[in-house]
Amino acid sequence: MHTTPKKRVERKDIVKIRYLNKEYNEENLWKAVLSQAREDATSNSSKRRILHAKKMAIKWFTEDNEDIKIVCQLAGYNHRTVKKSFKELITAHTSTF
Repeated sequence: MHTTPKKRVERKDIVKIRYLNKEYNEENLWKAVLSQAREDATSNSSKRRILHAKKMAIKWFTEDNEDIKIVCQLAGYNHRTVKKSFKELITAHTSTF
């Protein structure tokens, strides 16, 4: 019976795995930031605090700024695609009311 020798796990492999997990977790964090901004922008609440968040989110998505470019990059998205999708979402959302 022939057995394949087990590969020894090297420290560099463990560090690489930890780095990949960290990168994945950070990417999810920035995806959550985009998701929250989308929720804020499409909120139907009439509370003043929520209305302010809605206004700021819509401004953030629609105006040309470096912040959204950076957040999209950190989330693993193309900022142009995100902004286009957001505009389509807002158009659909406002046309239902």
